[in-house]
Amino acid sequence: MTLSPIFDSVSKQDYRAAFSPTELMTLTAADHVIALGGITPETLPQLECYEFEGFAVLGYLFSARRPTNLNERLIKLQPYICYNS
Repeated sequence: MTLSPIFDSVSKQDYRAAFSPTELMTLTAADHVIALGGITPETLPQLECYEFEGFAVLGYLFSARRPTNLNERLIKLQPYICYNS
């Protein structure tokens, strides 16, 4: 399941984070929650404080103006992506 918005939205003006750090601390790995909303390379390190299963990125990628911008953004996200075989 996804939980959103974790951070202020990248693409929707005035769409603010809906959960306090205290609320997010109640998540457990068993909940299998995917973080969504305001996910960028700058906000990703903050997710390490919580037990999210993973993250989903939409606005940060879709707001790229050109394909080269999209590629640059994907490269910035790469250090945070884990590949399971």
